[in-house]
Amino acid sequence: MTSFSMNPDSWLQYARDDIESAEILLNTNTKYHIVAYHTHQAVEKMLKRFLMVNNKTFPFIHDLSALLSESSKVIDLSENFRDVSFLMDLYSTSRYPSGDSIT
Repeated sequence: MTSFSMNPDSWLQYARDDIESAEILLNTNTKYHIVAYHTHQAVEKMLKRFLMVNNKTFPFIHDLSALLSESSKVIDLSENFRDVSFLMDLYSTSRYPSGDSIT
């Protein structure tokens, strides 16, 4: 079993790395499914970091809606649910070949 760093700064750096990767891909090619994947990963890591710095535990899941819901117990983030739902839809499409494409 892999153990994960519980250092919030590490989670922040990994989120930044994912965003940087997404931006590079977005600006250099049309592999939007990989851009969506890295964007999802960045948001996931930021939500987990947010919970961590607020002394909350979090499950090791990829469900942004569940993580956002948990984060909203600390501060109201409900205005972000629509965006998170959209990103979750892109993420599920982006992970495996499904015949759908992201444009």
